[in-house]
Amino acid sequence: FELNPNLPGGKGYDKMNYYEQRFGADMVGRMIPRMKAVAEEYGIKMEYGGHIGNTFNSHRLIWKAREEGGSDLQDKVVESLFKAYFEENKSLGELTVLEDCASRA
Repeated sequence: FELNPNLPGGKGYDKMNYYEQRFGADMVGRMIPRMKAVAEEYGIKMEYGGHIGNTFNSHRLIWKAREEGGSDLQDKVVESLFKAYFEENKSLGELTVLEDCASRA
């Protein structure tokens, strides 16, 4: 499910600027510390730098992974995509990022 199919492909927008425009600076100021704290409880080191781009091709990659390697490969691809976006500040709109995630999986 794409949260915003209207995002541009490629690198996209600065993540924090986008969040502030979409949700408001006050909400983002409250939301991010809470999200980081919850993620940390599960061993996820969320970062909020980087960019946010169109994720359509990442959904295609997830679908293809299931087709080629079943649920096991699909899960590995999803984990790789989440790590790239949430921990490594990479934009899932960039094809090179998707290629790296597929290779890691």
